[in-house]
Amino acid sequence: MPHLVVDYAVSLESQLEISTLLLSLDQAAIESGLFESAAVKTRAQGFMHYTVAGKPQAFVHVCARILSGRSSEQKLLLSQQLLGVLASQVPGQVSRTVEVVEKERSCYLKG
Repeated sequence: MPHLVVDYAVSLESQLEISTLLLSLDQAAIESGLFESAAVKTRAQGFMHYTVAGKPQAFVHVCARILSGRSSEQKLLLSQQLLGVLASQVPGQVSRTVEVVEKERSCYLKG
């Protein structure tokens, strides 16, 4: 953990290098001081069909799934850092959003 899941409008692919965005989000998560670099997992999925407020506006949304135990201040800092990456790398009139979702430690397994 964390898992950084990026949803975006495929129309942005002509203006934005998705792999570069993912690396920048990785770096922001590491620089938050909340995670070890080996723990950060990032992926993106483009959507062809979408609306924002009932209109076909481009968007980028980052869902940061983290294990429970972080303070509200730490989660806010992470949100702000990830949104900063979107603001600096995603051009134009685009809806940019970030959410942090906690996963219960006792229910998260890996093998």
